[in-house]
Amino acid sequence: MDWLVALVLAVLATACSRLPLTEAVPVTSLGGGGINDDDARSCVTMANGQMHEEDVYAACMISRGYTTFFVVRYCCGNPSLEAPTAVSIAAPRRVEEIARDLRECEGKVRGVPYTSMRFVKVFLIDDILYAGPPRVVIPEAFIDCMTPRGYTV
Repeated sequence: MDWLVALVLAVLATACSRLPLTEAVPVTSLGGGGINDDDARSCVTMANGQMHEEDVYAACMISRGYTTFFVVRYCCGNPSLEAPTAVSIAAPRRVEEIARDLRECEGKVRGVPYTSMRFVKVFLIDDILYAGPPRVVIPEAFIDCMTPRGYTV
């Protein structure tokens, strides 16, 4: 019974400490202007409760013409294997299509870095020898997948 109480408290603490979508997913305006509050509110409403709500929020904001940061995960939920990646699109698309493209292209990244020499160089050699903050590389597989679909990465 004690483990059940601990589990419930852990879930509540995690849920309560999570950043709001507008803070968790950085968004910038293509024209350098501010973010329209109605766009942000509408996208938060659309994303809330969705299985991948950060992805849905990012897709929604991209569909409204913003440059949005999408976290490309190499694997395993390890923050050092995540690359926040700026994504925008020139031609309008539906949110569902953008969300699908983001997830499909992220899926193409998984497994690729481990077999590439770039992964070995950047993560296993440079990051061990580099004394500064962790650096992030945008996976080429993600760029190669998104660019032909009309996205700027």
